[in-house]
Amino acid sequence: MQFLDTGKGQKIYYTHFDDEIQTVTEGAPIVYGSNSLKPYKERVKDYLKEHEDTLAVYKLRNNKQLTTNDLEMLEKILWEELGSKEDYTKDYGEKPVGMLVREIVGMEQSAVNEAFSEFISAGNLNSKQIDFVNMIITYIVKNGNIVDVKTTFSQQPFKGFGGGVSVLFKGKMPVVKNIMDRVAQIKKNAEEV
Repeated sequence: MQFLDTGKGQKIYYTHFDDEIQTVTEGAPIVYGSNSLKPYKERVKDYLKEHEDTLAVYKLRNNKQLTTNDLEMLEKILWEELGSKEDYTKDYGEKPVGMLVREIVGMEQSAVNEAFSEFISAGNLNSKQIDFVNMIITYIVKNGNIVDVKTTFSQQPFKGFGGGVSVLFKGKMPVVKNIMDRVAQIKKNAEEV
């Protein structure tokens, strides 16, 4: 409107439009507002960020195991309300829904701290080993999971501990096994009901 010519002689036009309902169909797909114009991945990310306190999302953020109802609710949202199962598969492949949600929303610092607290407070780790456990905590908070332990621990920043986990925890392999079990349990809480 600001760029219209307002000089003399400009004609004024008045319009009046009425919306008409052509047909009503029960069970028709939901028509979304401007959100439906976004790509599927953006709709999923925006929805999950806006609904972090939904019970199922809350459970994933706080390392609580999902119920069948929780998983069904997430699938309904992702596969019916925000798009289709085909959209999901096209953008995310066969990734389990819980894993995807946790990947997007991450995990609460307090939940991950609690999961690894026994390793920090036991007093049997040296400072480098504690730093390693703290790095695992930070990684999980940010990324939601450690999907593949071997691949993740062979990359930076974990690689910076020189010699790998076996050298860092020399003589304490049962502790390493317990840490890996804890990582696996956190992952399992996002995959299984």
